[in-house]
Amino acid sequence: MPYIHISTSVSLDEAKKSALLEQIAPLIPILPGKNRGNAMVQLDGDCFMAMGDPALACAFCEVRLYKQSPADAKEKFAAALTELLGKELGVGADHVYLNYMEMDHWGLRGTLI
Repeated sequence: MPYIHISTSVSLDEAKKSALLEQIAPLIPILPGKNRGNAMVQLDGDCFMAMGDPALACAFCEVRLYKQSPADAKEKFAAALTELLGKELGVGADHVYLNYMEMDHWGLRGTLI
């Protein structure tokens, strides 16, 4: 159950969102015990945001996880997602922030798991 929320200053039409979603899906299993079937991804483009030079594209990625994941897996996921954002959106690695929140409690189907 990861929740991945990507906000970017880059414009994202529906086709680009669909393409990104398809490319993010294979990255999710980098995080142990996580898979596309129970992942939720939110993509927001055209966000009013800047990091340093406002002319350069930037992105903020928030990854929420149920329980802790190993640091090396989070590092691999961060590298893969950052590479994808560079390739597909032209966001430089130095203009991507990513944070993880690891939760002890998670709700699904009206109950805590």
